Amino acid sequence: MDQLPINTWYPLDNLVSGALSDQEYQWLANYGSMTKQMKSVDGGHLHINLINADYGSACPDEQRSIDLSETESPYIREVTMAKNNQLWLYGRAVFPEQAVQGDGAAVKSLGTTPLGQLLFSLQAEPRSSIEVAVIDEQNYLFQSLPESLQDASIGKNLLARRSLFQYLDKDILVQEVFLNEHPLYRVSQ
Repeated sequence: MDQLPINTWYPLDNLVSGALSDQEYQWLANYGSMTKQMKSVDGGHLHINLINADYGSACPDEQRSIDLSETESPYIREVTMAKNNQLWLYGRAVFPEQAVQGDGAAVKSLGTTPLGQLLFSLQAEPRSSIEVAVIDEQNYLFQSLPESLQDASIGKNLLARRSLFQYLDKDILVQEVFLNEHPLYRVSQ
């Protein structure tokens, strides 16, 4: 992580050897369900907290990623995921308006059901390539974190990943920030 410049997205496949620890790479390179991967660690219950699920504003980087116009109000779904009462992950998914209409409206009623459960049920390989970044408080994703998580993370660099998913023939952007208590930051013994 220390070898990556701050707040720049890199395709995971293009990272030089040693840019990430083995443990960081295992978490970031998972093309499957992050929920399943998190459930498999340390026992205990995985808790999903829905922070927001509504139309909102996307930042310019998000707009470019899924070809949104500046005037379009995408549907944004934000969650935190905790394991054993420790916050491990912040997730932010950005959907074009058309993606959540008609058959796509099912995403609006997910509540605390993991988004991946829906996406992976629709298609065996719904994810495009993964991009990774080390973010700090200047990054739009950091600034999207709930205030209490921002306060707890000031001065710390956090790993994040993002990728495009296909949802009913529309691209959606799924972004995940690995919070301070996530096991990928634990020093291997």
